[in-house]
Amino acid sequence: MTTLFSEDYKAGGNTLLDTTRIAQASIPMWQAIFRDNNGSILQAAQGFKTQIQTLKGALESNDRGALQNYLRKAHDFRSGIEEARPREAINGEVYDWARQSGAGEKEAINARPDSLATKFNEEALASLATRTMVPTMVSAALTLNAIEIQKEFSGITIADKANPSFKDGSAAMLSDPEYVANLLYYNKEILLEKLARFEGKFAHIMEAVENKDDAAIAQIIEKASTIRGGMPDHRDPDQMREQFLVERGAQEKPESARG
Repeated sequence: MTTLFSEDYKAGGNTLLDTTRIAQASIPMWQAIFRDNNGSILQAAQGFKTQIQTLKGALESNDRGALQNYLRKAHDFRSGIEEARPREAINGEVYDWARQSGAGEKEAINARPDSLATKFNEEALASLATRTMVPTMVSAALTLNAIEIQKEFSGITIADKANPSFKDGSAAMLSDPEYVANLLYYNKEILLEKLARFEGKFAHIMEAVENKDDAAIAQIIEKASTIRGGMPDHRDPDQMREQFLVERGAQEKPESARG
């Protein structure tokens, strides 16, 4: 099992792949972007951190209802953005992870968020937290922050201006919010542990941006680009599983997937 989950990013699903869309990038380009947009980036990062803390607060206070409400809000917002390609939902990732963890077909299909801790060992759950649950929290915080930012601009609708990076980064919110809330809530201990590691790395990146430390930024981008380059491609549309297509994606699914 240690070998199986030693490099989670190499077996990561759509959520990890989507939220890291721009990680494989040009070092000089992003050094310039971070340097020339220092203030705006730090302001946006603070809003993102606030949303992460809000979601964490719901988990830490065992408030599943509040968590589900936040995710419903993010889901409704993201569902209003035009989608150009089919997407598989997060429960498809859980199925893939369960199969990789040794579950049979029926067990993987029926893997419920509230029973994962009793059916899979701690190392497997740590893998799921790293490659699906933490990126889902990132996606939720990104989407909720966009909702708050939109309030500050009269006449501008993010749904109409959303670029591919935002669409991918927020795509996890297309999944059923009740399912996502249960996945995060019932596995919150390992999620919060892994999320703390993410927050530490995020703080390190923002410190480099704040200090306009080109050398540190170059190291961060180089490492991120290498990791992102080792990730799998998205599943081809004609190979997507009917039972895991999100509703909006199902409207766009190719002829070969319609049966």
